[in-house]
Amino acid sequence: EIGIDVRAADEAVRDEAVQAIHARLQTIASARGLTLDFALIQDLPSTRCDPALMQLMADAVAGQGVQPLEILSGAGHDAAVMAKLAPAVMLFIRCEGGISHNPLESVADDDVDVAIRVLSDFIERLALEAV
Repeated sequence: EIGIDVRAADEAVRDEAVQAIHARLQTIASARGLTLDFALIQDLPSTRCDPALMQLMADAVAGQGVQPLEILSGAGHDAAVMAKLAPAVMLFIRCEGGISHNPLESVADDDVDVAIRVLSDFIERLALEAV
């Protein structure tokens, strides 16, 4: 049994990748005389973070002397659900080995410290925008 998480900013690109993966797995299974049971478990629409909040977050990150990076997550974060109710943005902390949402996830204390300062700065910037 294997789980595959396919992510893309564009749903058509993602769906095409899923079809290609399915076809390749079917080819491998057939060549080995195996039966493939392929099931789509979850299909969530892509959700973009709010551009204004992204800029505020980038400014807060830069304010801590860190080069802001914009990354594509595609994960089923609470932000994807919340974005239907209110503008959303996310701040990611780098994880050792790139492993996240897993018991092996590990972050450095220094990175957590920077993230706390970034979030504090972000909230202050957001409060000033609201005035």
